[in-house]
Amino acid sequence: DARAEVFGAGLTAALAQTGADRVAAVDALPATGTQIALKKLFLADGLEVAASIAALKSLVDDTTQPPMYRDLAVLRLVMLDGDMPLEARRSALQDISGRSFGVLAREQLAYLLIEEGKTDEAIAALQALVQDQAAPGGLIARAQQTIISLGGTLPETSAG
Repeated sequence: DARAEVFGAGLTAALAQTGADRVAAVDALPATGTQIALKKLFLADGLEVAASIAALKSLVDDTTQPPMYRDLAVLRLVMLDGDMPLEARRSALQDISGRSFGVLAREQLAYLLIEEGKTDEAIAALQALVQDQAAPGGLIARAQQTIISLGGTLPETSAG
């Protein structure tokens, strides 16, 4: 418990800083167990893109960390790594689409369909997300805006 409190206090203090100071403060935190995953996720936010990608890949590959943190790293990696081939992004997102961050992964999969020029399939995928009870409000709003911008129509919701 004491170690967790020290880590939490150190992380809170580090996050109050900006730029390189924040990165240095987070990097200096001693971490064990799942704290390592949290540290890598926070470090990825403050680094240059290439270093962020490396930090996220490191977490994705760390099988000692809980799947939830690794899935979050996959999601962030796919969104950040513009050099990752489309099929690799699709495969990574499909792998996590049935777990904790599933609705976010399915949103990103719909965006891949847009990237491929598969507008009708993207609209259908986004319409399904709008009707998904597990989808948070922000995701629903993004999906609705994207559907409209693609020329689609919004699905009727059970609440309306």
